[in-house]
Amino acid sequence: MKRPQALIALCLIAILMTGAVPTDPQSGPVVKLARGLVNILTSPLEFPVQYLTLRGEQNMPVALLGTVINGTIFMVGRIIAGAVEVVTFPIPIPKYYAPILDPPTALDSMKQINGAE
Repeated sequence: MKRPQALIALCLIAILMTGAVPTDPQSGPVVKLARGLVNILTSPLEFPVQYLTLRGEQNMPVALLGTVINGTIFMVGRIIAGAVEVVTFPIPIPKYYAPILDPPTALDSMKQINGAE
């Protein structure tokens, strides 16, 4: 009885992995796993990202309050997106292992703000 179940499980894994061939060398299951871990570990960087974004647009008290609110929201979003990418890394969801967020990591957000695109 266990042999057919194992065979069915292997077939399902093979079917999932055949559609998982990345077309870009910067994508794939390992990149998705790494991106998810980076999102979880660097999620607190959303606070300086939000501060740098808001400081030129608002006065100081509004920028600080916005930093706390936006930083918390974006940090939680990064943690959730990172967890989803870690859990689903062998499955090509979204299509071709594309990042869930844009920019893909908080480090990329910092680079964009600093103009080092």
